[in-house]
Amino acid sequence: LKTRSAEYEVAFNGIDEHHIRSINASFFDYGTELTRDAAKAFLGFIASVPYVGADPGRARCWVHEHVGTEAEIEISGSSFSLFGAERFIHLDIFSETVE
Repeated sequence: LKTRSAEYEVAFNGIDEHHIRSINASFFDYGTELTRDAAKAFLGFIASVPYVGADPGRARCWVHEHVGTEAEIEISGSSFSLFGAERFIHLDIFSETVE
């Protein structure tokens, strides 16, 4: 999705809709004023995608706290990593528990 001031991208990778191996999401800010609120809302929502054993509240809070920094954490068997700064922020979620 692209608007006049931002672009949102997300890709789900897996063998089917019930077996997702990874999620990659990016936020691009094209606005005249730099804001992290839209990035926090979008990437926090992506981080809270449900899966067996997920802790969506913890994942969303972690993203909100770390948007704009490089950070990694493991939550419920999945690895989350954030990177980027200024006008580009990227979130990767990877699960090794997919059968």
